[in-house]
Amino acid sequence: MRPTIRVTTCQRFAARPRAGLQGAMLLVAVLAALVALYNAAGGPNWTQSENWLSEEPLRSWAGVTTNGPGRVTGLDLGSSGLSGTLPAALGNLRALEELRLQGNDALTGELPHSLPELLRLETLSLGSTDLCAPRTAYFQAWLGQLRSYDVENCVPEEESVIDVAVSYTPSARDALRGTEATKAQIDLLIQEANQAYADSGVHQSLSLVAAREVQYAEVRLSSFTPSAKLLQSILATHVRRFMNPDDGYIDE
Repeated sequence: MRPTIRVTTCQRFAARPRAGLQGAMLLVAVLAALVALYNAAGGPNWTQSENWLSEEPLRSWAGVTTNGPGRVTGLDLGSSGLSGTLPAALGNLRALEELRLQGNDALTGELPHSLPELLRLETLSLGSTDLCAPRTAYFQAWLGQLRSYDVENCVPEEESVIDVAVSYTPSARDALRGTEATKAQIDLLIQEANQAYADSGVHQSLSLVAAREVQYAEVRLSSFTPSAKLLQSILATHVRRFMNPDDGYIDE
């Protein structure tokens, strides 16, 4: 059974806690983050874990620093035998200014995508660990605004490339006002898809191998409102004609 901790009046923010329900909710979120770290990173085997999961004030927990209102501003557990991964709940330590976990070579994996929620963080020290930073644009931008950080980027997985061939009809070309404008729109859609993959850390890209017009008359629906069943039938007909290379439709 994993360790648990009770929230009682003995668990105080260093001096005077923020009054009311909001302060209690903040305390619960902070405690949940610290407990999640202890559970995920092999807490029972840490070389310094004094008062962790106890009802002592957070400022007395080994490696934990708090400010006047008692919010956690620093975590320094360098070379303390941490192992495993870091939990997403660390993003709840909103007052955190320093996170120092260097020297724990058994810490592994990608940093939680919740870390950019730590808007007050200035120092991120993760040297001599096997942790790595996601390569997403959002995470990298957050890293870049820190005062100092020591962490390697994750090695990208081998990227898969999907070849895409686009066929468009004369009516589509006319709607986009010409062949050049149609091809420019296709290029733009491919670029936007690849940018979305990159921003999301998806190791995949699209490669446009062909874009050409085909002589095909689409069913016009402007004069009536079709039923869902009719739309399904029309779509199935278009797909079947596209897939069959010898039926006289879109066979170029």
